[in-house]
Amino acid sequence: MFAALVSFGLDQCTDGTSNTIAFGEKVIGDNTAATNNGGENYNCIGWPSGTDSGRGSAADQAMPMGLTFLNQYVTLCDAARAAGTANQTNGQGSVWATGRMIEGPLLTELQTPNSPHADCFNFAQNTGMTTFRSRHSGGVNALMGDGSVKFIKNGVTRGPGGRWVRSRATK
Repeated sequence: MFAALVSFGLDQCTDGTSNTIAFGEKVIGDNTAATNNGGENYNCIGWPSGTDSGRGSAADQAMPMGLTFLNQYVTLCDAARAAGTANQTNGQGSVWATGRMIEGPLLTELQTPNSPHADCFNFAQNTGMTTFRSRHSGGVNALMGDGSVKFIKNGVTRGPGGRWVRSRATK
């Protein structure tokens, strides 16, 4: 229901508020650089389309049209993390009341819960992906638009249109 510099009203929850995620759980970083505690993220790359100085645009980030660029972004981000060329930060979620994507409670649904892929962000361009993460066994908690809380299992997958879908094992 929230994105960088914008929010959406209840009338825009086309799947209904009980099926729309407002906020999700994430592991808080410990503000110790070069450690891996599950709360790290990487400041490294802009959106692969190159539009809007690396920020991307609505057309090349909206799913399903932006799925090709998302897959490229994930690959580039993971490669930068593995090569050590990404600037690692461990402050994710540390200032939860700010409402800023990295420090605050906002997350993207670009990756599935507890994804093995890196959380990447480009501070200069205010873009990136930070996924739902928790230390719970098997999934994460999410606050829905209607105020209810649901446990989302790790077994969801990203469907062909970019949306999360349940696999048979997670029903």
